Amino acid sequence: MATFVNNLRLKEITTGDEDGTWGTSTNTNLELITDGFSLGTKQMSADANQTFTMPDATADATRSLYLKITSAASLTATREVTLGPNTVSKTWIIENATTGSQIITIKQGSGATVNVANGSKVMIVTDGLGSGAAVFNASPTETATGDVTLTGTQTLTNKTLTSPVLGGITTTASGNLVLDPATQIVEVKGNGSSVEGQIKLNCHANTHGQTLKSQPHSANVTNTMLLPAGASSTLVSLVSTDTLTNKTINGSNNTITNVALTSGVTGTLPIANGGTNLTSLGSAGQVLAVNSGGSALEYVAGSSGTVTSVGGTGTVSGLTLTGTVTSSGNLTLGGTLDDINLASGVTGTLPIANGGTGSTSTTYVNLASNVTGVLPLAKGGTGGTTALNLRQEAELASGNDVQFQSLGVGTAGSTVAGEIRATNNITAYYSDDRLKTKLGLIEDALDKVNSLTGFYYEANETAQALGYEVKREVGVSAQEVEAIMPEVVAPAPIDDKYLTVRYEKLIPLLVQAIKELSDKVETLEAK
Repeated sequence: MATFVNNLRLKEITTGDEDGTWGTSTNTNLELITDGFSLGTKQMSADANQTFTMPDATADATRSLYLKITSAASLTATREVTLGPNTVSKTWIIENATTGSQIITIKQGSGATVNVANGSKVMIVTDGLGSGAAVFNASPTETATGDVTLTGTQTLTNKTLTSPVLGGITTTASGNLVLDPATQIVEVKGNGSSVEGQIKLNCHANTHGQTLKSQPHSANVTNTMLLPAGASSTLVSLVSTDTLTNKTINGSNNTITNVALTSGVTGTLPIANGGTNLTSLGSAGQVLAVNSGGSALEYVAGSSGTVTSVGGTGTVSGLTLTGTVTSSGNLTLGGTLDDINLASGVTGTLPIANGGTGSTSTTYVNLASNVTGVLPLAKGGTGGTTALNLRQEAELASGNDVQFQSLGVGTAGSTVAGEIRATNNITAYYSDDRLKTKLGLIEDALDKVNSLTGFYYEANETAQALGYEVKREVGVSAQEVEAIMPEVVAPAPIDDKYLTVRYEKLIPLLVQAIKELSDKVETLEAK
């Protein structure tokens, strides 16, 4: 008896004259045909390109009309899905259900391909032309209702878009994008974190461009920038040279710089604004004065006289003074003063703070007999009361802190910062048993010596930044020494955060280590 178990309810042969191999093949073909109209799912096994091949005479989801493509791994980039074999011409509806929010590119051969955005469904058709086979977008172009997602390159003719969301680069065939009505606003939003809304206008070759950019969020401003009215105009730049015509600059905080007053200014500057309201100079010898009516400035013949009062502050240049100058308050004179008779032409006293003595008596400046005490080193003196030979040094009190760039004892200083050079022994500290309370021997001295490493080194970048020069030297690690004998390690003079080793204090450790080694040698020789 025949059955009808396939998706298209086609008759499948069971028993009778139609039974056997022919009937089985026919039933299989009928089921495969119905699979071509069904839903199937294929999974990409990895984050990589993959090929799904439709097998011969065998059921496989690749044959499905609606092919849902998923992924076992999250995709990190656009991946290619090849539908094989490349000789099959067929229609598919492809759904990109992969994870990772990536595009999948559907291909068959070396021909055209179709991109399917993540979460989108696209109808495609393959031409099955072998190695050069191509894939084409076969999505319907009829008017749609509701939300429509367009992927790839789409041409819309006489379509009305309501609240469209455009992603990536949007172009039009004519190059013009017209929004109607014109009273509405084109709003370019920022990315929500750090990038402001921007509109870029390119040159004709698209190799250069200028960008209109919003103020940052931190500016906290919302305003409207009006374009110039009237004839075609050019916006003034902050950095280029532009000409302003019939413009008024208002506001108390505006500053105009680099104005050529000799050629770039016309008209007169009113007295109320710090000018003279005059356009020419007077004659030789004339001076500028207020007219008799007190209403304007004018040039009048100059004359000599006495300046009885000068109010306010300021600077007067080129003034010749004759006779007596009397000043109340401070009078500051710059330049050169000529022909001043210090014996008779100066009255009053010159304060000590201005290089004088503050007195009119000579007894106050008699350094041989009228000065007592000593001038400290900090004030430019020697701190002593006796004359010093040029080869003697000024005596420093025990409480003084003195710093030298370099020190030479019996020889010149080396000029190397921090270096001390001497032509004889340097004797320091004490070693007398009568001054010591012994606390015990240095234990395990040989093991401690063995824990140290002697090596060659040179100053690294940090040391060079502190002023040390690059040269080959020998030494040990302050950190290794500190681990066994912290008494030998001290903060480095260059910076307290670094360490240095007092090498002379390693000698007791070496003495004890030699003695321990000697004991071991004697024990071995006695065997």
